[in-house]
Amino acid sequence: EVDLRFVPMACQRCHVTVFPQLAAPGQALAVQPSKAVARRLCHRWSFNGTLADSVTGRTADRARFISLGPDVLPKDAATVEIWFTRNSYRRHAKLFAAGCSLDDSLLVSLDGVDETVGMSVNLGRKTVLSLGRVEDGKPYHLALAVSAPNGAGRSRLTGTLTDAATGRRIATAVYRTEEPWSLADLTQKTVALGWGSWWGNLDADLTVDECRVWQGTLSEDEIAASVKAGPDGECR
Repeated sequence: EVDLRFVPMACQRCHVTVFPQLAAPGQALAVQPSKAVARRLCHRWSFNGTLADSVTGRTADRARFISLGPDVLPKDAATVEIWFTRNSYRRHAKLFAAGCSLDDSLLVSLDGVDETVGMSVNLGRKTVLSLGRVEDGKPYHLALAVSAPNGAGRSRLTGTLTDAATGRRIATAVYRTEEPWSLADLTQKTVALGWGSWWGNLDADLTVDECRVWQGTLSEDEIAASVKAGPDGECR
């Protein structure tokens, strides 16, 4: 693990939030499947005394936060897994940040606008997923999956938050982009853990046990198996 001192959440029951796609009056909603992408482990930072990526040999950089480098996420479809513990609350602190500006970014916030709002996923300036509150000192697992775009060019984002100690799924939220967008549209100038990001927000007070990046989207069963195996478990 790596302690940044610079990640969190307990709901009483598991819930699923779906942001519906609305059809125009008199029109049926056309659901177009996303292109299937083979799953492959691209990066794995276990932080066991080193910042090296055991898949590529790429070394992360640690300052106030952990910089994983540019262009970490595959351009078609990806799943990011992070085992983390928030040490203390910091307003607007980010667990994960990728992009180059506020309008061109994919962010996972630990708290939203205040401590009661909880984790959220932002695509640019818009909050698209809400995953509930996190508690200091508790270990969690986050899986954020971004699908390849469907025939209309729209991607699906799925966030899953799990209690890493018990394996209990806390929340799952799903969002389909309203306009054509894919990971290929994201400028990955910086991909980081714990970074407050570009507009002066505080860096996170966070301990990260492991971060994995997959090409393709993991299923619910694969995520559950990953949580059960743990941050130093075998990747298949």
